Amino acid sequence: MARYRPVYLGDALYATHPFCQQVLHAGADCLFVVKPKSHRTLFKFLHERYIQSTDWIRVQNKKTRRYEEHCYRWMTDLPIRNTDDAVHGTWVEKTVRVRQKQGTYKQTFHTTLFTSLTVTKHNVQEVARCGRARWKIENECFNCLARHGQNFKHNFGHGKNGLANLLATLNLLAIAVHTTLDQVKGLWKQCRASYQVRRDFFDALRARTIRYPIPNWRRLWESMLYHRSPPLAPSAARA
Repeated sequence: MARYRPVYLGDALYATHPFCQQVLHAGADCLFVVKPKSHRTLFKFLHERYIQSTDWIRVQNKKTRRYEEHCYRWMTDLPIRNTDDAVHGTWVEKTVRVRQKQGTYKQTFHTTLFTSLTVTKHNVQEVARCGRARWKIENECFNCLARHGQNFKHNFGHGKNGLANLLATLNLLAIAVHTTLDQVKGLWKQCRASYQVRRDFFDALRARTIRYPIPNWRRLWESMLYHRSPPLAPSAARA
């Protein structure tokens, strides 16, 4: 992965010196959320140095179709903690406001980030957008795991003697296999495309494997693809 120079995204819990150091030693970059209460040293320097900023930029929101104003500020070479060996990076802030009918402005979004990436006036918008993308990635991933047939629930954290960890691992393995199968040609992909809702596909798969002793995978996929009862295995037919 080092040759691709990946960028790790995370909330304020990951924005610590040890974790940032591990990311950098692995040949990657970090882009983490930071907060004034949990990163006091970092925010202390903001009052002692010059903060670069852009003007307010008028942008149309793709979802609401309303116009917003975005402003970006950043400061380079800041320590993540108050030690001589602290990891240094760039602090980035993004603020979004909307003009009200009365002529006043209402702030609708605000975030602050810490990154090892080089930030300039030419790429500060992209860096901030990448930091915000973490929410989209997490929400869509967890929504798929929890509601689209994988049944990855929060109650896995209440198991005992490793059961919760085992169930979670099996679910993650399953979605990895399913995602891989979605990318290849074959009966799986045809069956998956015939069901608009992912959950319906897994419900049909579960119903057939419970009710019928099926001889092989091809018979199973063909029965789902053509919506017919699968032929029984030889042992079941003789019984």
